[in-house]
Amino acid sequence: MRLKIYASREDILPEDRYLVMLYPYWGLLPEPPGHKDAGRFDEYARQGSEIFTMVETLAEADAALLPFEWKPGSPAHVEIAGRLAQEAARHGKRVIIFFNNDSPEDISIDNAVILRTSFYSSTRRPCEFAVPGWTVDFMTHYLDGKLPVRQKKEKPVVGYCGYVDYDFKTTATVLMHGLRLVLGRKIKTGAFLRGTAVRLLRRDRRIGTNFICRTGFLGTGGEAVRREYVQNIVESDYALVTRGAGNFSYRLYEVMSCGRIPVFINTDCVLPYDHLIEWKNYCVWVEARELDKLEDRIVEFHERISADEFGALQIAVRQLYEEWISPVGFHRNLWRCVEAE
Repeated sequence: MRLKIYASREDILPEDRYLVMLYPYWGLLPEPPGHKDAGRFDEYARQGSEIFTMVETLAEADAALLPFEWKPGSPAHVEIAGRLAQEAARHGKRVIIFFNNDSPEDISIDNAVILRTSFYSSTRRPCEFAVPGWTVDFMTHYLDGKLPVRQKKEKPVVGYCGYVDYDFKTTATVLMHGLRLVLGRKIKTGAFLRGTAVRLLRRDRRIGTNFICRTGFLGTGGEAVRREYVQNIVESDYALVTRGAGNFSYRLYEVMSCGRIPVFINTDCVLPYDHLIEWKNYCVWVEARELDKLEDRIVEFHERISADEFGALQIAVRQLYEEWISPVGFHRNLWRCVEAE
């Protein structure tokens, strides 16, 4: 289905950037100079006009679009969103709202389809759907557009590169963890879960580990750091994925772009198009409350899958990324959320 969307530039305040969704019609907004993910929306900007149509009036549209990201705590932006929602309702339409943020706050706008990154399955409303966190497509940007399919070996290799609370084999993380405790700093949920998983997997001889543990967040690190991160994913059979500061993970989609099988630690998450995609078919899925079973779940999964299935799953994960998660794939299927209720 080709959605017909109504959005007005008059709803954009001077300090606002308009949505990625509008790039094909309003123009591609450049990333800041030197941004590590520059170019991530170029393909979508080229193809997006073939995915949906911009119309001049709400009467012609399938839905209205709030043209900026939802702004927490901004009365002016809330007023604009509420007014647009009311106008859409008078025409029997709905308003689409995007919220790419770590906050799980409630968005109390009637008649809305809300596409957001951070929220919880247990408190999710029927109008809420998950949107991916987008970085550059690792396969096209770092791997020359070629998917490196790994052959199955007897022992599964699990990779992780990033911040953990502490890792006994990485002295710097232990020292930093001790300092945080002395200073009374709260250990974030994501770092704790990743650290716990790393410690569990380190001790299990049935599993090969490929871990690079950091003392802090390096998502904005230089090109060498980023390439080391990509290499760590590619040189592993499975990649450990948990939430970050918000209840979602950019890493999940980066891993998928490389065609690697996520070991997904579920913290009551909502994933994109979960009303249509059976995500457990593409991951080693472990509930956070059952983290003590992590090693067994990985071993069981690896033993159950044949060599041919192992290769095919990597290809299927990459295909899922292209068709449903990439900026082009996600927006191509957006009508399925608008029509879902």
